[in-house]
Amino acid sequence: MRKRECLETFISLIYFDRKYAYKIKKPVNLGFLDFSTLEKRRFYCIQEYSLNKRLCEDMYVGVVPVRSLGRFPRFSGVGTPVDYAVKMKRFPQNRLMANLLKKNMVSQNDIVEISRIVSNFHTIAETSDDICRCGGISAVKFNWDENFAQASKFRGSLIDADSYDMIKSSIEAFIPANKELFDERIRLHRIKWCHGDLHSGNIFILRGCTGTMRRIYIFNCIEFNTRFAWLDVASDVAFLAMDLDYYRKKRFSRIFVDSYVSFSRDKGILPLLNFYKCYHAFVKSKISLMRLEENSLNGSLNADEEAKVKNDAQSYFELAKSYALKL
Repeated sequence: MRKRECLETFISLIYFDRKYAYKIKKPVNLGFLDFSTLEKRRFYCIQEYSLNKRLCEDMYVGVVPVRSLGRFPRFSGVGTPVDYAVKMKRFPQNRLMANLLKKNMVSQNDIVEISRIVSNFHTIAETSDDICRCGGISAVKFNWDENFAQASKFRGSLIDADSYDMIKSSIEAFIPANKELFDERIRLHRIKWCHGDLHSGNIFILRGCTGTMRRIYIFNCIEFNTRFAWLDVASDVAFLAMDLDYYRKKRFSRIFVDSYVSFSRDKGILPLLNFYKCYHAFVKSKISLMRLEENSLNGSLNADEEAKVKNDAQSYFELAKSYALKL
């Protein structure tokens, strides 16, 4: 079999051949996600395939058995499956929005088009009484309490203790003070089965690429825990707006929000933007901190990768702090 390239994330291994990408879930249980058994990994592969078809149907090919593991897994042949993978069409990494932002190759028209796609998606996204409960104060507070508990071990070492305490105090004050706002969002059915991981690393902009019918693909939604996908649509919008702030594209961030409000007619997201921006920046920092902790145990990162992850942890934490100061 031809040698495959491999990309490792915190929870996945992604192998590439010439035409396709194969995403295998790591056999881990992190509390907020559980891929610890073969059957669970198969289930969440099917979930990932099904949910991502909502936004980019022709990118996701299916779920395939992994016939053997090792350095380069085998995805064909016979034999009892040892794992499962989500099979996707492979697109050029230089067309990933995150890479395009670094090269100033994203246009205002791209941002407006993304806002239109997201608004249309939110309009038809599934909602229910159970989904709406995830937009209530108790569910929102539970997610924040979990974040603070998981990040507390890094307080005073990798993240500044006073800043951690300030963010925690600001959030704990904001939630009860805005009960009527959270209740109103539920009443208006603004809590939907959202994307949940809406940032530039999960968007391809494919203008000028031959053989591609679609222009923008928004992929890799949250499949492993509905707590992180059953959200106020404001949370999805805030995630990408925060991400654009992170890349120092504040003008694009404003254009994205303004265009979304124009398309959706949902001005109710505006009072919640800094709250949800803070949430997503804090989560990104926490995940980087957890990767550093994992690296201290198994040395999975080289020196350059470790430095980047440490910088990400600090940068996202400072961004979360800046939003908390505006609450």
